[in-house]
Amino acid sequence: MESGLAEADLRCTQLSCIPEGAFSGCSSLGAVHVGSKVRTVEAGSFKDCKQLEAIVFDGSAPAASPASFAGSSPEVYVQPDASGWPESGIWNGLPVKTMAAEGGPYEAVTANCKLTYSIVRNEATVIKAALQQGAESAEVPAFIEGRRVARIEDMAFAFCFAAREVKLPPCLREIGMLAFYNCTSLSSLHIP
Repeated sequence: MESGLAEADLRCTQLSCIPEGAFSGCSSLGAVHVGSKVRTVEAGSFKDCKQLEAIVFDGSAPAASPASFAGSSPEVYVQPDASGWPESGIWNGLPVKTMAAEGGPYEAVTANCKLTYSIVRNEATVIKAALQQGAESAEVPAFIEGRRVARIEDMAFAFCFAAREVKLPPCLREIGMLAFYNCTSLSSLHIP
């Protein structure tokens, strides 16, 4: 599998099974969105996908084994109306979370930054960012709650005086006006 693949969208396929080894060793794969027709995830399908953060399922829980994700540790996100997922919140050794509905605002906390975001057309938009006390850098994740971060809103980082470094995700499509306005300490902005 091509190691540069960052995201796989399997929603528009007739695929009912993700075969053994399909994404095995895909070193840069960050998220997978699985359509409602998938009923089986075979062993080793996502083996050693070290960067896999999120796998989103549109339908009911497919048959799978923990070996399907050996060496990978994504969080599993399911649609609010999906059925058949364990009430324990654990599926094949992986944490399962119900996705937030369209709209917002919602909050997510990364290692050193609190992000306020909204969900529009199944993508996340960062509305506001605030560094944690004493932090000088921020990294916007590629995915929040299983959704691609596609936009940084106007003035999202404005007045983050302490921010010296900000890393943006590779899937970002748009940076709003004055997004980094008056970030007087900012010396490094990573835009992949």
